[in-house]
Amino acid sequence: MRPWEKQNNRIEQAKIDRVETMKQIIATGLEIPDARTKTLYFLLYLTGGRMCELVRKYEYSMEKLGFVINEKGKKVYKYNKQRTGNIFPSIRGRDIEMAKGVDRPVVLIHLRNEKHRKVHQKTIPLPLDLEETNIIYSAIKDYIASIGQEDELFPFGYQYGYRLLKPYFNPHWFRHVRATHLITSYGFSESQLRNMMGWSDSRPAGIYVSMDWRDTLRGFK
Repeated sequence: MRPWEKQNNRIEQAKIDRVETMKQIIATGLEIPDARTKTLYFLLYLTGGRMCELVRKYEYSMEKLGFVINEKGKKVYKYNKQRTGNIFPSIRGRDIEMAKGVDRPVVLIHLRNEKHRKVHQKTIPLPLDLEETNIIYSAIKDYIASIGQEDELFPFGYQYGYRLLKPYFNPHWFRHVRATHLITSYGFSESQLRNMMGWSDSRPAGIYVSMDWRDTLRGFK
């Protein structure tokens, strides 16, 4: 079993082995009637981000209660999980901005990057002279204009965000799809993919990106 199958075991097996094209992704997103859900859908795809990097995240304290021995003879620790009063706000309108002083129109998306429970900032640049990116950004821009620069785009937790997007696409599976597109459609290197996805090393690229013989064949020019 591949790592992403464990996290998405409710997805039909047929969908596990299928990566949608960008045209299919865009067509599905444009049909979403609610503007906020549509923006969440497109931002999750564009950034390749985790749901908790886009919506509100609540901080929890973990009190270790002890452990039990499971059927495999391994220690499994139990925790008392309690929500604290700290909240990481969701992405705001001002976190999405046009860049100046570059040779092509670029939108910068500023996200908190979460790795090993440490939070730091990452900036994702997206060129707007590409047709597919421009279409998606237009839908996002309309929603931002309707709520204001200082407002949270998604003032809810990640579980609610998952429920919003489940009818259209599994949110974590989106991360795999985006990583695959960045390699097969744009020829991203491992270092570029690592920076885009917020990984500390290049090993996850071998987990999230699945390529069949057609993708391999494109390398012979």
